[in-house]
Amino acid sequence: MNPRKPTEEEKKEIIAYLLEHDFENNETERENVEGYVENAAIAVFDDYITGGPGYSGKVMVVVYDGGPNQTETYSWNSLDGKIERDVAINEA
Repeated sequence: MNPRKPTEEEKKEIIAYLLEHDFENNETERENVEGYVENAAIAVFDDYITGGPGYSGKVMVVVYDGGPNQTETYSWNSLDGKIERDVAINEA
């Protein structure tokens, strides 16, 4: 299971997701959100499989530049192919 860097399309998916779910589609925040994603450390695992029955597919881990405690994990819904956030950790 070797990680890779995200494609531009995958970055756009994160940006769209964040704008919709965290910023209530406020387009005035787009530039800020794009900066957050551009400055993040992002790894994509194309063939992730859980140890038991569960998920099989692409997973993306995002660590924002504020520190390793600002981490999110995304996967792609197998039914519609849309990105969804599975875990968001933002501890102070």
